[in-house]
Amino acid sequence: MKNKVISLFLAATMVLSLCPATVRAQTVSEEFSVKVAEAAETEAVEGTADPTEEPVVTGNEDTAKTDTAQAAEVPEEAEVVGTGKDEKTSVPETAEEKTEASGDSWEEDEELKLYGTADQDVDEKGQVQAAASYNLDTVISQTVSWKQGTNNTVFTADFLKNVSSTASDWTVVFLGRLGIGEDYSAFLNRANTYVKEKYDANPSTGLSTNTPTEWHRLTMAVLAAGGDPTDVGGHDLIADGTYNCLAGAPWNQGMNGAAWALLALDSKGYKVPEKVKYTREDLIGYIIDRQLSDGGWSLDDKNPSLDLDITSMVVYALAPHAAEDAKVREAVNRGLDVLRSKISTDGDYNYGGTYSCESVAQAIIAFTSMGIDPATVTNASSGKSLLDGLLKYYSTGTGGFLHAYYDDEKQNRPNSMATDQAMEAIAAYRLYQQGINLFDFRANANTTQYVAQADNGSVFTADAGTETDLYVGADVKKLTFTNLPIGNYDAAVVAVNGKTYQSGLRGSDGRTPVDGEITVTDGTELDIAVTKRDGNTENRKLTVHTTADAETKAIINRIDNLPDADKLTPEDADTVTSVKEAYDKLTDKEKSQVTNADKLEALVQKLEDLKKEEEKKIEEKRSALEKKVAAIATPVKIGDKDLVNQYLLELDTLGEWDKKESLSKTLNGYLGDIAARQKLVDALDKDIWNQVDPLRICQDDTATVKKMMSRYGALREDERKLLKNGESLLEAADVIESLDNGIISKKVFENLMATKEAFTYTGTLSGGSTYTLTWDGKNVKKAGDVKAGIKIGTGSNTISGTQAQVEFTQSGSMNGTVTLSVKTGVKDGSWNLYWLNPDKLTIQSAKTATVSSGKLKMSVTTGGRYWLARTAPKVGEDTSTDGQGTKVGTIASSKSGKSSHTGGTSIASIQSRGRASSVSGKSSAGVKNSSKKSSKNSSISDTAKAKNEGKITSKELKSIKGKDENLQASGKISDSVSYTLTINGEDVKLTKDWTYKLQSDCKYKDDIEQLAVKPLILCTEGSGTFPGQMLVTLKTELDDDDLLLFSYDTENRKAEYVKKVSVKDGKMEFTLKEGGHYFIAKRALASSLDESTDAEKQEIQDASDAAEDVPWDASEETVVLGNGDDTDTDATTAEKKTAMVRWGLIGLIALVCCAAIGVVVYNKRKEKGKPDLSKEKDRKDGGK
Repeated sequence: MKNKVISLFLAATMVLSLCPATVRAQTVSEEFSVKVAEAAETEAVEGTADPTEEPVVTGNEDTAKTDTAQAAEVPEEAEVVGTGKDEKTSVPETAEEKTEASGDSWEEDEELKLYGTADQDVDEKGQVQAAASYNLDTVISQTVSWKQGTNNTVFTADFLKNVSSTASDWTVVFLGRLGIGEDYSAFLNRANTYVKEKYDANPSTGLSTNTPTEWHRLTMAVLAAGGDPTDVGGHDLIADGTYNCLAGAPWNQGMNGAAWALLALDSKGYKVPEKVKYTREDLIGYIIDRQLSDGGWSLDDKNPSLDLDITSMVVYALAPHAAEDAKVREAVNRGLDVLRSKISTDGDYNYGGTYSCESVAQAIIAFTSMGIDPATVTNASSGKSLLDGLLKYYSTGTGGFLHAYYDDEKQNRPNSMATDQAMEAIAAYRLYQQGINLFDFRANANTTQYVAQADNGSVFTADAGTETDLYVGADVKKLTFTNLPIGNYDAAVVAVNGKTYQSGLRGSDGRTPVDGEITVTDGTELDIAVTKRDGNTENRKLTVHTTADAETKAIINRIDNLPDADKLTPEDADTVTSVKEAYDKLTDKEKSQVTNADKLEALVQKLEDLKKEEEKKIEEKRSALEKKVAAIATPVKIGDKDLVNQYLLELDTLGEWDKKESLSKTLNGYLGDIAARQKLVDALDKDIWNQVDPLRICQDDTATVKKMMSRYGALREDERKLLKNGESLLEAADVIESLDNGIISKKVFENLMATKEAFTYTGTLSGGSTYTLTWDGKNVKKAGDVKAGIKIGTGSNTISGTQAQVEFTQSGSMNGTVTLSVKTGVKDGSWNLYWLNPDKLTIQSAKTATVSSGKLKMSVTTGGRYWLARTAPKVGEDTSTDGQGTKVGTIASSKSGKSSHTGGTSIASIQSRGRASSVSGKSSAGVKNSSKKSSKNSSISDTAKAKNEGKITSKELKSIKGKDENLQASGKISDSVSYTLTINGEDVKLTKDWTYKLQSDCKYKDDIEQLAVKPLILCTEGSGTFPGQMLVTLKTELDDDDLLLFSYDTENRKAEYVKKVSVKDGKMEFTLKEGGHYFIAKRALASSLDESTDAEKQEIQDASDAAEDVPWDASEETVVLGNGDDTDTDATTAEKKTAMVRWGLIGLIALVCCAAIGVVVYNKRKEKGKPDLSKEKDRKDGGK
């Protein structure tokens, strides 16, 4: 039988073990749960605690190790300048510039994306694979995929935020030059906005005060995206970055400043106007004059030493001028010789002691710029080429390129900057195969015909050839050649009648002009000497003939060269118009000889049709823009700034029409509003940085933090997210709220462990005197919330034989040694300190305390109850001693609710509330902390309900005063919003009858609704003085959210921030110490209604109108229900369901147990019906 019952019990235990933990926990009585929780909070005290206990370290490791918070944050975002490894600066001013100057561009904090690691690509023998083993199309495809990640685009919102930086511009260059499809218009729009903002902020310095390459790098990106760098955000990047550089002489940034200025000028053959600060020749001269004796170049003149990357950059900057100038050609060839001599056996280069991807990428761009195949540039011993060296760093597993190889395999992963430069090198190789240089965005040279404009305005052409004839009109005296049919990077000298004329730089249209007018007559011969980049030359001859019909033939020729009508575009308008003007100058007889005049007339008509179509398209664009502007939601957001700027730029392209002025006014008005809102954000951000130090928050900061939280509450949701230091403010607000509630939060102790400084909390006793609790950060062992209240009793308010009793509200660990300082009536001197061990019910020695000039000082590590005495106090008749202290016999409670002990009188319960101060200085940094509630949450059994509606009686308040018991009343604000008011006995200050009402409608309702967006008003008009601090609990249908609690300042008509309020599962809780006019809202005006503008008030009204309905919209005045019977305030729906499951399981188990017992009983009775022979034998023997 016994075994069966045990088996039954085990079976029930197994069933219970299968229940969810929450269900099993519910089967324990609430009273027992509370006791267990209290026991778990009690910490071991000094003398009994484990001396080997390790301190609890919380927060992030960096914070714990940093003594100065300023190191963790920078007050302003540093300007990102330079072009990374491609651009070095001789005088670095920011951390990024220093990084660029040192060449350490691959630091991990600059990496954009890391999608795994890569194995070095080697063959079976462990040798680096040859470039021939790679398919460049696959390399390009995989690398672009690596750049895209999971976004299916490289141009994500985050990417576009980095416009005009090394994190974006070089990526755009290689994507554009390889013809990879992306939304380049999005990049150009963002670039327009960025440049406009920078110039608006600093018109005289534009993009940078000292870094010309800011203009050069963005120029290349804009060109690669198909834009015009002479008009970005309304500014000319070419002029401001080169010949009239706003940052000073381009070479002030070092050799790379001069090289990139030259590259920017030549990128589309931009002409340099007269009377400028710096010419193309100035740049070339600066570079040539600073070539090192070994043939290479250095970053700057201060410490001239060979820099392979700079040498490569200089080579491809000078390359377009190698054919025209023998001195330049010689310098370039010497530079290439240096690069050839330094190539390693793997085909790469050692840069700064490290073999890197970037250095070989730069060399490939240099050789291709001189028309040299990088596959032919090899190491003499190994035969490995530059392409082999580049693809050594390719990550076959993920795409992308490594910066270098390290012993630590974890570091061998693709790097964004290395990938950008490697892909530029691949793009350079692909473009080399088409006869184009990487940074040359001009059309290919027109190598098919001579084009000459006569002094009479006519244009004549002739096919290219070794010896060619050019026929011009009889009255032509001078010719200006707008194109010589030579190669992309060729130069030519034209000799005629003893004079020479130089070819100019190829223009963006691909035409190579000849400088100056050439005088011609019939039979004039032009001897043309063409020089290639490598120095080779070839000779050509062009003979000019003047004939009467040459003019007519020239017109016929020009008409023939025009496109057919069905292929005509608006871009051809100038050419067609020019031909038409030349045709109109002919005599009627000459016109009759133009056999293709009909084509010209058809083209002129087609142009008219195209013009009308273009005007129609412009009208459609204008209409579309009007709709887009109207669609901007108001009030306009800071995040709309890019959109507004984009619309303004679009507006400027649509010509003049009647709506333009009003649209411009609207859009510029939006920019003004955005600037004003941004100013609020920036000002608050700056003040947080300067005035709030999350590592050292104390209640000296209360007023500052609350004022800032009022300003925070005035910001819109999107604006709060723009605060760089917003988290610091919220953390500070959490700490202040906890301190106000008499709790020193876990965050304070985390900060103390980090700073090793001191923290002092100042509390106020009910009599008005103060006390302090001080921690030294060096002695703080762990972090956790600590209740800061104390109770003090002297004379008749302490047990017999003691001078004073001190009881800390905190029952467990104080997180380290804390020193209490408080005024007392105890005589001056040194007193023994004794502590009540609540676990063993013994009184133990706790070292000593001192009283000096009426001030008590005592240091403890654990909370609880202490006594000052000469000898150990004897409590109760049942007193005995063990090895550790005096054992307590009995502890009873008096009728009044005050504690009393056998052998002594009751202890006065003086509950403390207080403020905190710190002896430490200011700094800034921090992490988020959760807010604390001051009212105690006692178990349900300790909570009484108010008997009367709208009234708490004096008797009810007196019955709980001084006890850890709650009194509660409940009510409703609307059908979907209910609430309870809870007061704890230890918070009761007044015990007279209290009649009160909570109402959402009060005489200041109109003001509050003008101040805040959809406020929940909580007025206590007519309620009188609170009997003590109240815990307010609201139950709503709101989703989880963070809201703000404000009080209404009736005198100044403004909102005053009180604290943050979080909605969790529809529930909000907060404490109030006094009545007033409160409201809860997402945001409210920071200024008073008297000072706020009509626009600000209207914005609040518009936001309220646009906001979703909230549960309290159907508000009504509600009298608090005294008994709270109609409102279930102690169990949520989830708790009810849990209880149902719990009792269902218990019932099931009971049913199984009963059935099993029934079976056992039945079997037992059945056995009794059978004869027992052994008992029969006993009877025969006389046994019982």
